[in-house]
Amino acid sequence: MATGRWACFVTVGRRGLVRCAAALALGVLVGASGATVRLGREVDQLVRQRDRLEQQVADLQGRLRKLEESMAQRRRRPVRATAVNITGLDPADELQLRRRVQELLAGMVGREADQVDPALVAQILDGRLVSLGGRTVHLALKSVWVTDTLTVALDVRAAPER
Repeated sequence: MATGRWACFVTVGRRGLVRCAAALALGVLVGASGATVRLGREVDQLVRQRDRLEQQVADLQGRLRKLEESMAQRRRRPVRATAVNITGLDPADELQLRRRVQELLAGMVGREADQVDPALVAQILDGRLVSLGGRTVHLALKSVWVTDTLTVALDVRAAPER
């Protein structure tokens, strides 16, 4: 039966087999040492990158700790004083009105700044009629600033006759 295919056989002796095994072992050793050199460089690079990232994490953790401490201190910041800015009133009556307004705001001193509600301050002052030396004035609140000093700006006008 002729199919037109050729078959080729190679016979290898013991000596040839040892040579092939030695060549294979030499190839494995050369490949492994080349891979070790190549991968060693990558490992060194990754170790340096890891060290750099660990340092960056340590820096960021320190920064976060400082920011958290700062936020905790801000939360504990009480209102220590009040300040009143007055427009529309003669200087002789201004001191008397300033004292009256500071008396109205005295309850806010000692509270933590973030617990002072500007809307409450507006309710206390805006539209209030105050008697000054025989005449009545109308307070119009312009602004409220709440920090360690509670500052209010007032515009004062003569109250309308009733």
